[in-house]
Amino acid sequence: MFNVIYAKYHKHIFNFAMKLSRNYEIAEEATQDTFLVLHQKLDIIKIEYLPAYLFGTCRNVLYTKGRKDLRESGIMPHDVVSNEKLAERIVEEDYMDTKIEKFLSSITSIERTVFYLKNFEKLAYKEIAAILSLSVRTVARIVARLKLNFV
Repeated sequence: MFNVIYAKYHKHIFNFAMKLSRNYEIAEEATQDTFLVLHQKLDIIKIEYLPAYLFGTCRNVLYTKGRKDLRESGIMPHDVVSNEKLAERIVEEDYMDTKIEKFLSSITSIERTVFYLKNFEKLAYKEIAAILSLSVRTVARIVARLKLNFV
């Protein structure tokens, strides 16, 4: 079963990691780590919707690696941005994160995946449809419904 999942989603996860990292080696490592996590947890947890789980895991792997790389480089946020601007940005991000989390908790897992792929990955309807095995028309309807509900 794992081999089938790997064969079906490997390319999509790698492309997703490339869009986030813009680095071939990092994307390759994140893809491997994503499938390693899946392999370790496949028999342990119930995965409601596999594509959402894989994309979410890959995103988390990349963010964790990015934070670790920043710590190891010795660069601290206040070295990059003044404390005032950093605090302002954190408040704005917290507000948006809370708003997005509340919205995401109110929709189905397929809608969450479409929302994520459309708004954060900037994928076209056709690409989303291919990844999720949906029709382009269905993806368009989901996006339209999500736009109406995300206020």
